[in-house]
Amino acid sequence: MENENNVKIDWVLIGEAVAHYSRLGFEYIETPWMVSKEAAGITCPDQNYHDVISRNNLVLVASAEQGFLQLDLDGKLQGEKYVSCGPCFRISDAEENKDGFHQETFFKVELYVRCDNFDQAVEVAQQLATTAVQFMGYSAQIVPMGPTSWDIEYDGVEVGSYGAREYKNLCWAYGTGIALPRWTQAVNRS
Repeated sequence: MENENNVKIDWVLIGEAVAHYSRLGFEYIETPWMVSKEAAGITCPDQNYHDVISRNNLVLVASAEQGFLQLDLDGKLQGEKYVSCGPCFRISDAEENKDGFHQETFFKVELYVRCDNFDQAVEVAQQLATTAVQFMGYSAQIVPMGPTSWDIEYDGVEVGSYGAREYKNLCWAYGTGIALPRWTQAVNRS
């Protein structure tokens, strides 16, 4: 898989990320790449692109977080800490997606932790960001984006997002294990 800038996905790094998080106690599972509009709308309530690419009332995921949510809504998750990898479809006309780093399609390792309450989810999300910085092993910086969300930036490029969310009876923390090719682009730029 290549993006428009011909930066290739480092599949070895994807595997290393999954193995790293698995060693930390995250259970690897496959998440669906198409989910219900309800699951997609939890993390992207204002996105119109979900209506553009749909089949059988399912839409392509913006990240594996939506796949985890679909599994959780369907009662198929029983554990606490999960890791998955898959494509992210961010088809949009927004100008911020046209900067060379934010692609309409990319590949990402996603972390998902089911929590008992929102305060716990906020704490866990902060821990996920710290854990991701340790994996990335470069001079990445955690930047607060609000009271319940953080980004990791490398050389001024956002390379991961972390936060806490709740919906109906679900409460969770989410985070980027690694997103490619953006990570590779940021590292290569500096």
